[in-house]
Amino acid sequence: MRQAMKRHIILLAALTLGFSVLQAETKEQRAESPHELRIGIGDPIISKAISSDWYMPNDGGEIWFHTWGKSAEEADAIMRDARYSLRRGKTHVLGHFFVEYQYRLTPYVGIGLNTDVYNVWNDYDICNGYKEKVGEYTYGYLYMDFVPRARFTFLHKRYVNLYASAGVGFAMRTSYDGQYFECGPKFETTLFGVSVGENHVFGTVELMNVGFSLPTIGILPIQIFTASIGYRF
Repeated sequence: MRQAMKRHIILLAALTLGFSVLQAETKEQRAESPHELRIGIGDPIISKAISSDWYMPNDGGEIWFHTWGKSAEEADAIMRDARYSLRRGKTHVLGHFFVEYQYRLTPYVGIGLNTDVYNVWNDYDICNGYKEKVGEYTYGYLYMDFVPRARFTFLHKRYVNLYASAGVGFAMRTSYDGQYFECGPKFETTLFGVSVGENHVFGTVELMNVGFSLPTIGILPIQIFTASIGYRF
């Protein structure tokens, strides 16, 4: 899964570079096309590391306590009827995929809305007290946020624009089985972004897209690197 995500990021970055060699926009052209719509993907490495800590395997070692003082037949029945989950393999993360709309008030200031989606899941074996596999299942959650953002372009050149952005919105996540749901306010910021491209088609690369939300840190996306392709109109 990690190799597949890396290939997707490299492909998107290559497409971004390809578009960037086209005619760049001027300030006047930018004023004529104030709307921006872009789609992109982020690096999930840190999110995967954080999520891995939340899914700790259970070795079922406490089950034998229930057999204390039981006959051999009763103990055997307890061991065979017992069930516990044992994580199989590593945590999987699919994302981040995001869509953002921006309206540029001036060539230097824009406002818009960003939404980010990713999945986290684990595969589990169901075992009895003898550590015999009797089944399996997958458990995970879907994350999504909606964040109005302001973007500030602090360097505007013919071929390159440098910017930063910040916003406040809300984030939510729900488990696959629907029994768990969490929602809370969210703040996020992009510390550094680069936009290159022609009058309509452009590409971006962003570094350190960081966010946090309440009431817990359970919904905490961190992306070291994002790449996107956009269209101005």
